[in-house]
Amino acid sequence: MFTAKRLLFFVFLSITMLAACSNKQEANWEESEFFDVGMYKMIGTENKIGFIYNPDHLLFVENQVNKYMWHIWANKEELQGDFKVLASSEDKPDEKIEILNLKSEFDYLSPNNEATTHIPSQMILPESGMWKLETYINDQLFDEIYVKVWKEEEA
Repeated sequence: MFTAKRLLFFVFLSITMLAACSNKQEANWEESEFFDVGMYKMIGTENKIGFIYNPDHLLFVENQVNKYMWHIWANKEELQGDFKVLASSEDKPDEKIEILNLKSEFDYLSPNNEATTHIPSQMILPESGMWKLETYINDQLFDEIYVKVWKEEEA
């Protein structure tokens, strides 16, 4: 009986710790890393996915559409299907909006800037603050990128 109580306590403690770790990851709304590829600065995960973005020259501003060139480093088998981006703000993390949905784009694109493929796009986010961009390939989560969106008067 004593060992059963110990085991139950250990299981409860483990579940509590896992839940706390999970919540910490969700609460980490920090801008993703910047990295250089050739003469371009990108935001995302180096050698996996990113888009050309240099906040020293042009900021991501709320309600302003702009062009962004996505770059993906993956094997050709992974690049099957559609490319989609869902976005959620730090203020409303459970509300996702679709900001990009490109059907079968990988059939037509080629390598660029050392990446396996690239995708030209236009994106807009409606409010300032920190945003999480979830990237999907063929409805499978590929990676997440965090971007800071500025108010127009701050830009």
